[in-house]
Amino acid sequence: MKLKLIVTILLLCPIALPGQGTPESVAASNELLMQKLEAMERRITQLEGEVNALRAENERLQEKPPAVATAAAHAALPVGASPSAAESHPPTDGAPTALTPATASTAVSAAKVPVEHAPANVPEGYFPVTKGVYANISLIAQADVIVDTNNANSPGSFVTSSLPVKGQPNYGSGLNSDVSFRQSTLAFDLLFETGDKPLTFFYANNFFPNGQPANGYGYYLLGFYAEWNGLLIGYDWTALMDAGVDPNTLDYEGPNSLPEKYNAQVRYTRTLLEDDFANLIGKISLEQASPSISGVAGGMDVFQQAPDGVLALRAVGDDWHVQAGVVLRSLVAQTPSGDTGALGWGFSLSGSWQFTEKDEVMLWGNIGDGFADYIQDAYGLGLDGYINASNQLETIRVYGVGAAYQHNWTRHLSSTFSFGYVNISDEGLGPYVGATNMRETLYSSGNIVWQATPFLVVGAELLYGRKLAVNGESGDDFRVQSTVRYTFNP
Repeated sequence: MKLKLIVTILLLCPIALPGQGTPESVAASNELLMQKLEAMERRITQLEGEVNALRAENERLQEKPPAVATAAAHAALPVGASPSAAESHPPTDGAPTALTPATASTAVSAAKVPVEHAPANVPEGYFPVTKGVYANISLIAQADVIVDTNNANSPGSFVTSSLPVKGQPNYGSGLNSDVSFRQSTLAFDLLFETGDKPLTFFYANNFFPNGQPANGYGYYLLGFYAEWNGLLIGYDWTALMDAGVDPNTLDYEGPNSLPEKYNAQVRYTRTLLEDDFANLIGKISLEQASPSISGVAGGMDVFQQAPDGVLALRAVGDDWHVQAGVVLRSLVAQTPSGDTGALGWGFSLSGSWQFTEKDEVMLWGNIGDGFADYIQDAYGLGLDGYINASNQLETIRVYGVGAAYQHNWTRHLSSTFSFGYVNISDEGLGPYVGATNMRETLYSSGNIVWQATPFLVVGAELLYGRKLAVNGESGDDFRVQSTVRYTFNP
């Protein structure tokens, strides 16, 4: 409109000026200029339409595609506290987020660093590999300086069931120390755009020994799976595990009573109900059955007739969550008299409540028969069951409880206190499971953690553990652990 006004004024000016030609010539000139003006207006209108279309396209590109945005949430993979896709790790399942930036967890979280020159529709921390494929890499380099009042028989992690009791080597051996790099972690994930939901691949490992001397280093797989639209296949935490109650201990092991087991599995996760008060999420999985049974004669074997079946329900509110889960197991062992079997089962109940911006409490409990292999401290100790004098398989009752409290002192300073207790309740197991095997264990810890920079964490932790053996002997240990951790894209 401004352009039209200027041209109109120019058209009128010759009329007021003498010597500019006859009225007929001026009129003809004005008519020609008006035709040019109308042509220019049509061109301007066309250009404005093209500019508006480009602006709308640019605004669309600035927004994250729904599938990629969902995948970014799926990358909250706790490790070991494994990041899992679908609902196995917060915040994918809607659990309250971590209280503090000074988290001591070795999990690979959802926080991402910006990637230069990445397209606007790629989540932060991811870089394009090819069209529709994005990658993220997370690294943790961690050194732990550990001092024990007694030899705990578990360098790098505080496993209370490994504490020596009277009559065992290293009992009462005095001060023992270790410098460990085993918690250092390598993790990466890939996101493939497939339409409504992305296909996610995740991998993570650390350097704890696996079937090697405990004081050495090795390769330990933390997770390797693919997930699409809630269906996960691969190796990850059991669906029974509630990552929302895994406290931020500096110690790698953490509380002894958590059902913190890794399994090969096929798992499906789905939101069953969405409500203003809470969302209800269901998980069902078929998992590798690896029963640990004592008293199996030489040359005999333990095997699985069916995979373990796990069902879990999780209710998630704004600042709380509750999860309940069950597992059913088919335990079978060979004996000189033939195969013998029993049904194993386990039940787990857990939850957390963030009652202020700075405070969160976590509680959990587990009970079952033939279920010990799912309990952190009892894994692999032959406590699922035993072969009795009649060559029959009998399951062993186990239960465990625990609690944790996390507090933010400042934006960069936090503390976590945790407690766990595990009990093997059957009497007279000595002849079958070993006299020095665990009867009950206790785990406790408290720490102070400073998030010095976005990539540097420094902390110290005091731990105490006690073991009561089947034969009635006991052993305990105090441990002090100092930790320095560097993270890349944590």
